[in-house]
Amino acid sequence: SEREEGLRPFEEVKPALRSIALHQKKMEVLAPQVEKFYTSLSPNSDILAAAASLPNIVAQKTGPFRPSGYPANVGRDLKFIGTALGLNVGQISKPVEGTRGYYILKLTAKTPFDTAQFNATKKQLADALLMEKRNAFFTQWLTTLRENATIEDHRQHFYR
Repeated sequence: SEREEGLRPFEEVKPALRSIALHQKKMEVLAPQVEKFYTSLSPNSDILAAAASLPNIVAQKTGPFRPSGYPANVGRDLKFIGTALGLNVGQISKPVEGTRGYYILKLTAKTPFDTAQFNATKKQLADALLMEKRNAFFTQWLTTLRENATIEDHRQHFYR
């Protein structure tokens, strides 16, 4: 089907806008509660035990995850992952507004970067990146060539 350009009708976008507004309002209501909980924590606090005493707070362990992965019970939330990467072991983060709610993180362990494994796979990674770059360059070159081509149709002379 074809749509005319311009703004979509309000009735068409109303459900999406409603869910966005509802989410924002919930986050505004939760912000003071989360800040209060955060100020009650000390650097040595057990977040799971502290959260167990409050009815509206859910505390869970994610387990190990990679920066490119999906932490358990969180999903692909870039603010959560970025905050976790910036923490030191044992450090508690300030409240972070994520896609599913607020997070307060305590980093329990951090695996150091494995240079031996990286050095072993560095050649394959470089080759894969070079191949990807070559393919992108070739595709761009071919697209530009097609756009700038002048084509003359002489089929009538050939099929006589």
